[in-house]
Formats: sequence, structure tokens, C-alpha cells
Amino acid sequence: MCFHEAEREEEYLEVQPYPEGIYFDMLEDEYHNIPYFSRSTCEVMLFDTSGEEYWHKSKMNPNYKPFQTTAAMELGSAIHCAILEPERFALEFVQEPTIADMQGKIVLNKVDDFKHFLKKVGEPISGTKDKLIERCSPYLDPEKFVIWDHVMAAFWSDVMAENKTVLRKDAIEIIEGIIDSINKRPNMPKLLENIRSEITIIWKDERTGLMCKCRLDGARPEAIVEVKSFSIANRKGLKKAMYDAINYEHYNLQYFVYHQALQSIIKKIKAKKAKVYGEVDEEWLKQFLHNPNKQFFILFARTQAPYQTKAIEMKQNFTSGASPNVYFTEAQSLWEFGITAYQRCFEKFGVNEWLDDDDIDELEDENVPQIMYQSSGL
Repeated sequence: MCFHEAEREEEYLEVQPYPEGIYFDMLEDEYHNIPYFSRSTCEVMLFDTSGEEYWHKSKMNPNYKPFQTTAAMELGSAIHCAILEPERFALEFVQEPTIADMQGKIVLNKVDDFKHFLKKVGEPISGTKDKLIERCSPYLDPEKFVIWDHVMAAFWSDVMAENKTVLRKDAIEIIEGIIDSINKRPNMPKLLENIRSEITIIWKDERTGLMCKCRLDGARPEAIVEVKSFSIANRKGLKKAMYDAINYEHYNLQYFVYHQALQSIIKKIKAKKAKVYGEVDEEWLKQFLHNPNKQFFILFARTQAPYQTKAIEMKQNFTSGASPNVYFTEAQSLWEFGITAYQRCFEKFGVNEWLDDDDIDELEDENVPQIMYQSSGL
């Protein structure tokens, strides 16, 4: 193993706290706190070019409120970890125990369970549940009996001490189903061999000069793997659901951002104008830096039985030297439009409130091209 450490000067840090480079082992919260342009920022600017939406979600906003995660997002994070970081998943995610897990033992759980036992051994049955448990304990053979309150107390103590995440039984079933689906397929496990997860790239956009960031889900020396979980009814074609997600969720934009980031940062690292930070295997890093033109796969995982999994590859072009694919050029246009809108707003507002002052528009025919069909149904 090797450790690359930046020679950071305090004066430089005041202006630019995260220099250009590849960062291994950066915590997720730290990444999200870096105030650089990203794919998610681009999405916000595409939605509202005035910048008002961005300001509402920005930590520069004095009224900023942290985003609340949903159950679906938490499940997605757990699936992501189970696929790309199985060892960490085993350590950090747990399922709440159930009485059914205590096979072969007598479980004392309800007040009546303890009273019934105390009657058998001739002890008083009055008092609170804690008193009843205390009175029963000397008589209980731990090989035969389990006090459920003690099991749960030990479980939650471990969860709190180790900062673990508790998953519901149905979430565990989904994750196990997805992992089983991956392992049964001929090529999917190979796609995940020799993979590193959560790699952060910081680079400067050449056209605008803005600092940018992205975070790779998983990377092999020659390929990037992005995990996407989804839920879909069987009334819609399974492959169509995946292709629709690529379209409507702008996953081609994510591919373009990764492509640009890798092209830029690997070139600068080789020229010694950027560095690698964090702990990483030397040979893995050497292979990773060898070629910036990496394969890009989206690994789709369905969260409903039978938990289908499929990888879809994106390419800049299908044949070497040919024109770029449309989904690549469209993503480039989206990125350039979004970062230009962001730059324009930042130059206009700085760190003050980003508020759209062009609040009255005139409707023109070109704004509503479909309106010509209004009378077609009369």
C-alpha cells in the first residue's frame, strides 16, 4: 500500500481548499460539503437557469435546510454498498433481530411470560417488568432461556457504539435477492472484480475556469461502474424502464462528466500538475492512470422479485475515430449549458441571494409548439 499526501500551503487553501486531484477514502459528507460545480448542480441549473433553485438548495443560503433522506434513498445506499463494498456492508448494516431468530430457546418477552416462570419457581409475581426480569434472572439457564429485553438492549447498544445502520427485514430480502441475481449471471461478477468505490475527482473546467467535482461509484483500472436501483411494474418492458431512466435521469450526463473528469485529471497527474490523495494500492493506481479512456457501465438492480440485474455500457463512439454518439454529444451540450448558466449567476450574484429579477415573460408561439394541436380534437 502507498499513501499520497498533498503539500498544501495554508495561503493556497484559503482560496482553493481542495486542489485538483484524485481523492481516495474521502467521506461522503466531506464530498458533499465541497462547494464546487458538479453533475447535480448542473441538473439544478438545467431546471432553473435563473439560479434561484440552486440558491434555495445551496449551503451559501443562510436559510439552508439539510436535505431529508427518504426510505428509498436509504435502501439505494445500502444496495450500493452491498454490491460495491460487501465487507463494509457486513460491518455497517444490520437487521433488527426477531424472536424467530432464537431457534431452540425459550424466549421470555411479555410480562406474563415472566410471571408464569416466577410462579413455577415460587417467587412473587408483583412489580414492574424490570423487577420481574431481575427476579427471574438467577433461575434462568442461558443455554435454554433468552430474555428478549436483554437481547434488544445489547443489539441497540452495539448499533449506537458502532454507528451501524439498521435495515428492515424486507430491505434485507431485496439486497440478498439482488446479490444472488448478480452472482448467478456469467459476466456480472467479473465486472465487479478489483473494484474501488467512492473515488472523488476534483478538476478545473478548462472553458470556464470553474472548479468541478464528481464521485465515482466504483472503478476498476479500466472501467467505471455506476450502480442504479429501480422499481418498476411489470406492465412496462424491463429494458425500456432502464433506457427511460437513462433518458429522464440524464445518466448520459453523468457518463460525460466522468469522462471529462478522467480525461482532465489523469493528464494533469501525469504532468505532475495534480496529485493523488489517500490510501491506494500502487499497482492498481498505476493501471488506473494508464489510460483515461475507460469503459462506463450502469449496473441496474431491480428492487422487486425476481430482482433482475443488468449492465448497460455507454461509449463516446461505437467505432474508434467515428463521430460521437448522440447521447454523448447531448450530454456535452447539457453540461456546457448548465455550467455556463452557473458561471453567469455566480458572476452576477456572488455569494449573495440568487433571485430571478426577470419575472415577467411574454408568451410566444415557439414557447408552446404543441398548442397548434389544441383544436384537433374538436
